[in-house]
Amino acid sequence: MGVWMWKQASQKYWRVETDVMKGLVKVMDEDGNIISDHRGLSKEAVELMENNFFDEVAQEVTIGQGDSPDDKYNPMYV
Repeated sequence: MGVWMWKQASQKYWRVETDVMKGLVKVMDEDGNIISDHRGLSKEAVELMENNFFDEVAQEVTIGQGDSPDDKYNPMYV
């Protein structure tokens, strides 16, 4: 499973969770509200999004990492 932080123009971060094996791409705002939840995607579709989209516009984080890219504590990313 991959966890990504996607910085928006508003300077807020959206959390994106991807899982190649489950075919999952879920996007949540800073409050944890689900913006988009796609399930049942092919392995290739999820890998394509990770490699050609999220890799360019977001930063992958390690699960349990407590810091945002701006070095501010944000419990959403813990």
